Amino acid sequence: MVEMGQQSVYYPVKDFGIRVRTLARKVHYHPEFNAETLENDIALLELVTPIAEFNKSLVPACIWAQDKFPVNQFQTNGYVPFEETDEETERTLQRYATADVLDECVEKVPQHQICAGFPTALVPNSCHNSIGSAMSRSLYSFDRFFEYIFAINSRGENCGFNMPTVYTVIAPFNKSLVPACIWAQDKFPVNQFQTNGYVPFEETDEETERTLQRYATADVLDECVEKVPQHQICAGFPTALVPNSCHNSIGSAMSRSLYSFDRFFEYIFAINSRGENCGFNMPTVYTVIAPYVQWIDSTKYYGDRCKNGNGVEGTCVGLTQCARLAEEVKSDQSSADAQLAAGSCSFELGDMTVCCTERDLLRNETYREQLAEATAEIDACPQLYHEFRKNKSPYKIDNFPTYPYLVRIHDEGEHSCNGTLISKQFVLTTAMCYRKLAEDKVTVVVGNSTKHNFSLHRAITHPQYGENPMEFNMVLLMLKTPVTVTNETIPACLWHNQTHTPLRLQEVYANPNYTHQYRYPLFNKECLRRNVANVTDMHLCVEKDSMFYQGFMRNDVDGGNALVSHFAQGVEEYQVTYLVGLYGAERTIKLESNDGDNDFGENPPIRYYGVYQRISEYYSWIKHVISVEMQYD
Repeated sequence: MVEMGQQSVYYPVKDFGIRVRTLARKVHYHPEFNAETLENDIALLELVTPIAEFNKSLVPACIWAQDKFPVNQFQTNGYVPFEETDEETERTLQRYATADVLDECVEKVPQHQICAGFPTALVPNSCHNSIGSAMSRSLYSFDRFFEYIFAINSRGENCGFNMPTVYTVIAPFNKSLVPACIWAQDKFPVNQFQTNGYVPFEETDEETERTLQRYATADVLDECVEKVPQHQICAGFPTALVPNSCHNSIGSAMSRSLYSFDRFFEYIFAINSRGENCGFNMPTVYTVIAPYVQWIDSTKYYGDRCKNGNGVEGTCVGLTQCARLAEEVKSDQSSADAQLAAGSCSFELGDMTVCCTERDLLRNETYREQLAEATAEIDACPQLYHEFRKNKSPYKIDNFPTYPYLVRIHDEGEHSCNGTLISKQFVLTTAMCYRKLAEDKVTVVVGNSTKHNFSLHRAITHPQYGENPMEFNMVLLMLKTPVTVTNETIPACLWHNQTHTPLRLQEVYANPNYTHQYRYPLFNKECLRRNVANVTDMHLCVEKDSMFYQGFMRNDVDGGNALVSHFAQGVEEYQVTYLVGLYGAERTIKLESNDGDNDFGENPPIRYYGVYQRISEYYSWIKHVISVEMQYD
């Protein structure tokens, strides 16, 4: 039985359908746990059913993964004095205290264990250690507190008051699942590597035994006993085993930890292709990875960064969108150059696909200045227009918000779309919303409060857009004349970091007046766990940010809404707005109880989620299109 969400009260308590009690399906003990010495005293409990929804009473803790602690004092807990009573309510009520981590323990403890306690003493048996509880601490980051756990209570008495409590540090065990590096060089740095196979299981069908792995150090042989294909090697052991006593783990890696930059990195060198007895009686055949590194990294999609045949970086686009190469092919000057430019791009479009470099973008010398200006507007955006930017509000809520980047797109009918000004002559919005407008009658209204109308010169829809609103659903609108940047009109910068997303986000739109509401990003796997949507790396899943007590409006119609984040730039802390996401879809999830009971009656609570398109995934395409279009008169 697992109890969660306690707040000085006892079962039964429910909050948004989450029970305080649930069952554990399985306990995953550390494989090297020693019950006598308590070495590697750590375990994972797998619940029978996942938590349906987190709330203010029940949230997951972050794990501190660094070797060094950021502070010396932590929160620990134990049972309140209960005079050996059997009353369940009193026995399970917890009390918390602040403990100091000691430089050393009174007695010797196993590796990865520390001691924490208090300088005062209590009457013996007056506070009972909560074995298995966490040593935790709230740390302030990104304008809010996050609860971190650092160690697990392994043993002790009196909650660490008379004798320090022994804790098992979590960080060393959190590193058991990390991505490996690929060794990309032709020559191996060492001759011995780690290989693995199944433990002897006497042909049993017991899953626990069949999947348990054992590792050994194998030598790479100068040559194989039998002939093997190119890029394959043999590795094995000088000793022999009884046949069928160790089964090869086909597909596993031949690996080795290498020391670099003051730490060890795990590298993989080859993949187990075939063999018996784990290489003891007959060497195992491995396929070396290095020759295939380029192939592994070769799959590129429209708008992705790429390298041409000469190794120069560019963007994957159709040939007609790569000015210099298109001109050369048209005049039949250098078809070989066009084939070389295909590089690592590998996707299907009606047009020939090339990796277009900055050199290939330039149509001719006449347009060099326009190309340089267009590139600078995108790349150097955070450093531009400071004379017109306001100072970023130091408070969580800006009481005087402005939207100089937000535009409205109208036709003569009832439909309209929101858009985001991303350069002086380009606006970004969703293709689904824009297609509802009469293109020949479109007007773009620019300006925070002083409105100015601009005519449309051209609309460029992402070539891979279909009918799915969550993929490639964007269109670039080129204005006939550039806007004049003032305090009322400032382009938003494009967020192009593909690994990090800002925590504080605003969904901006006109309804009909310009406004915003706060959103909070979720990990994609959390979005999938809640069955919100089939999200991919190109999507950003967000929900209402409950830190702000504001009304929430569900925007379930594609209106070209933008997801932005504000940063302070430079010493003067000018507010720079980044466009982080573009509308994809809105999802509604009805909350359900963990045990299937109808705990909410006829009206279960509803959670709203937004699925946005990540601008960072389209950054190269947007920049490329602008660079091309700016070279036409």
